[in-house]
Amino acid sequence: MVVLAVLLLSSCGSFVHAEAREIKDFGPTAGYDFVVDVSSAVDPNQWSCLTGNPLNASHAIVRAWRSLGSLDPNAAQTIANAVDAGFEQVDVYMFPCIKCLNFSAQVEEMLTGLEGSEYDRVWLDVEGAQYWTYDCDTNLSYFETLLGILISRIGSSRVGVYTSSHSWNELMCSKYTPFSAILPLWVSRTRTRFGSHQEANLLYPLPSFNCSM
Repeated sequence: MVVLAVLLLSSCGSFVHAEAREIKDFGPTAGYDFVVDVSSAVDPNQWSCLTGNPLNASHAIVRAWRSLGSLDPNAAQTIANAVDAGFEQVDVYMFPCIKCLNFSAQVEEMLTGLEGSEYDRVWLDVEGAQYWTYDCDTNLSYFETLLGILISRIGSSRVGVYTSSHSWNELMCSKYTPFSAILPLWVSRTRTRFGSHQEANLLYPLPSFNCSM
């Protein structure tokens, strides 16, 4: 599965990503549906707006862990609100604090904070040179350590990676990782796998909508 980031919109009273998720094959006529990811609280009415026309979104991704190294206090309730609004799939994303280290403790605290929440996959957010080290080998080692911890705790079928061609090159020097062969990838532009140079540069149109309350 490849998730394509399309546009950053200001709606629902906060910044919300509206995305297109590839379903069949690449190309301007390929089938897709819309995915929404959020980094702040979203109430049931706002989620319901996003599931209606024209987006008809069925997949939500909620921030669960913040780059400063703490659980997002809005995560559990925002997940519950998305479920109540009828989203078919609700995922979370982890923006790790690389400079905090203690990766096992970060993962454990996040998962503990999400106990009882109905979510499917955890996406590891890989972006922002200011959040990582200046050494690609060190970054790759940290990245693979984090993925290994997540997989050991919840299984590979529930783990994915968010990154972009620019971020992967900047942080990892475009190095290959075996995880690219087994984990789904969520990127800002279509790409066959992270750690490779192949990129299709396809963006999908996003209809206008307003969910401000």
